Amino acid sequence: MRRGRELGIALLGRKKLADVRQILWLDVTITIPVRPGQILHLEHLTSDVPSFKLIVGLEDKVRFRSVRLHSGDAPVTVNSLTATDVDIKTSNFPIKGVLTAKKSAKLVTENSPIEVDITTNGGEFHDPSMIVLDTANNHLDAVVRLESFEPRGLNVQATTSNGPMNVTIPYAAWGSHLSYKGSTSNADATIELPSTFAGTINLEGSKFSSLVSGYTDDPTGRGYKSKMKSPRLNLYQVWYKSEEELDLSRVELRTQNGAAQGLILGADSSWRPQKDRALP
Repeated sequence: MRRGRELGIALLGRKKLADVRQILWLDVTITIPVRPGQILHLEHLTSDVPSFKLIVGLEDKVRFRSVRLHSGDAPVTVNSLTATDVDIKTSNFPIKGVLTAKKSAKLVTENSPIEVDITTNGGEFHDPSMIVLDTANNHLDAVVRLESFEPRGLNVQATTSNGPMNVTIPYAAWGSHLSYKGSTSNADATIELPSTFAGTINLEGSKFSSLVSGYTDDPTGRGYKSKMKSPRLNLYQVWYKSEEELDLSRVELRTQNGAAQGLILGADSSWRPQKDRALP
């Protein structure tokens, strides 16, 4: 039902066809015109079309408050997309691409990989940006970029099974609150953290766990101290300056029948925010 000044496109057809030759094949292209040199702000983009391959490429000329792209038994590819909240879901096919989500991004599939590069502005410490990545029976590779020069809050949750997991957070301003939970099984799992990370790292692997860092002393240069202990296969490390900072950031990475590894990136990590963008 159309409300107010909303515009939409409806694709209607029979749910069940007796003969596969009766299937209607459609190629739908939606073009959003934008004046040269301007950025178009729109409220919502919603697509719920099972068995449709979705390809999105809007550069940074169109910004949405929310984007919901749902398919099934078909791939979703995002060449470029900018929104406050992003919700992408399919099944039995991969989700791949590059996108910017100011507040939240939820990407869900199964039996297929997730391969994404996500940029977010982060949120307040009590209301952080939320990134959820969920698949099964395949690998998960993600880069989550915190684009802010000010301390921000970021919460990342990544889940798969029967496939390796690699997640990288290349940059966070000093004092940012980072929370990460990752889990897989029957494969190795890796988390790469920025040199500014200060908090707790808990790695649990049924084969082995390891933390690799180029730092032997305080990586912050601000008088932080380090505690480390390795009970059995778990590895636990804390960087802190005062007892109140013990829970500043927290990482939990688990895998069964695989190795869990954490890597603290060097201070010369190549990626940095270009600017703080005011998204819709």
